[in-house]
Amino acid sequence: LVTSGLLVPFLPMVYIVSSNFYFLVAANFFAGVVWAGLSMGLQNYLFDSVHIEDRAKSIAIWNTVNAIGWCLGALFGGWLATVAPSEIRVWGLHLELISNLPVVFLISGLLRLFVSVGLLRSLRESRKVELISFGDLCLELPLVKPITGAFIHGTRQVAMVREVAPQWLSALTARSTTHVLRARGRWRRHHRGGKWNASHSGEIS
Repeated sequence: LVTSGLLVPFLPMVYIVSSNFYFLVAANFFAGVVWAGLSMGLQNYLFDSVHIEDRAKSIAIWNTVNAIGWCLGALFGGWLATVAPSEIRVWGLHLELISNLPVVFLISGLLRLFVSVGLLRSLRESRKVELISFGDLCLELPLVKPITGAFIHGTRQVAMVREVAPQWLSALTARSTTHVLRARGRWRRHHRGGKWNASHSGEIS
């Protein structure tokens, strides 16, 4: 949350560096990652900071405040684009710009940085968490957590199939007169009753 919150102010400033198409594509890709991280961090912080019965109300207030901020920011940026200068004269330095939009991007970044630095200091962890180093976090978050989650999910899927498959096979072959079928597999059908049961014999009979 802190990392993404401090990176967001620099996103509009990136457009001042270059107008190259591929650079702008990379900048927008990076901006998508940063905004996603900030949104996820704020949402998780909101869930941890309020009671369960107040989450719906808190999310509604959060979305309302965000919508108002986006609206005011867009209106202010549009007005600023009409009054911002297209050239800068500071301490004898004369800089002519292709338009006044770089000035708008710079002001937007500085205002975002001011808000981020002021608000991020007030955020405190509201629950007890395990302390972890930055190196362990970078290793566990993108590698250990997804692999563990995939393994657990796959194990649950296998268990569900093992539980449901006998009923499926029995229902599909309830009216079948075939009693002997040899093939590699893990299921076998009893000669009596027409029910399928798990088997580790390697054959279906």
